[in-house]
Amino acid sequence: SRTSGPAPLAILFDASATTAPTYTARPFHDLEYRFDFGDETVSTWTYGAQPGVLLKNIAFGSTSAHVYESSGTYNPSVTIRYRLGDGSYDSTTYSLPSVTVSAADTYWAGTKTVSYSTSTDHTGAPSGCTQVSNVTNLATSYAANKGSGDRRHLLRAGQTFDLASSTLVIAEACPGMFGKFGSGAKPIVTHSAAVTMVHLSSSGTPTTVNDWRFQDIVFNGASYSGACFEGRGACTQMLMHRCDIQNITFGMVLSQATLNGLNGVPYTHALWDQFFLVDSTIYNLIGA
Repeated sequence: SRTSGPAPLAILFDASATTAPTYTARPFHDLEYRFDFGDETVSTWTYGAQPGVLLKNIAFGSTSAHVYESSGTYNPSVTIRYRLGDGSYDSTTYSLPSVTVSAADTYWAGTKTVSYSTSTDHTGAPSGCTQVSNVTNLATSYAANKGSGDRRHLLRAGQTFDLASSTLVIAEACPGMFGKFGSGAKPIVTHSAAVTMVHLSSSGTPTTVNDWRFQDIVFNGASYSGACFEGRGACTQMLMHRCDIQNITFGMVLSQATLNGLNGVPYTHALWDQFFLVDSTIYNLIGA
């Protein structure tokens, strides 16, 4: 789906249009697809069918995805196999376009990164970043420091950030990121009202809110009804990486009714695409 961007970079790989008239009229069903993402920086999956065995660098199936967490240039490939009548296999490996990943600290250097702390402790924040201290309402602090977009927003590890009765509205240009800085437990984002915690896009931003990532954050709904993430307009390439969503009614809501209601003059909102929920958990959902 793309070949470059800042880490963590989620990419969709789609070989479902494969044709193989020599072997089968049903390549989607009869061929074996094995993707090698060329990423030796990752290890094995912690959970799943074979925890500690299956490599994050390898995936099977005609469509797959991978998150590149480290900077560098990678050379992915896909091997396609077909079982012959005598039980042997015929296979071909195809090289895919290389992937170039920029380091987050390099891409969002200096004031393109904003660090947030509920105290005055910014230990571990990237050098030269904008520091926001004594945060009492994360939504308000973000709104005051979002600029025109293309920024990284980092929360102090081990701290709890309150949205109060507000919603964090992500409607700025990409790429963007919410993550953590410093050592310790994942920061917690919570709220104190039955409202959505994070709005993705808005009615007036149908083409600009793409390529955002949320990494190493706990979203705790404090047992209020509502959603953690809700699509409020068209957006694509959204990554939820190593995030935990808990104590809320809905983890993520993408409703076609929302887009139907928005699809009139002056904007056109396309269907959501390329949402990645990776190494994340959604649990303790409340209500009916």
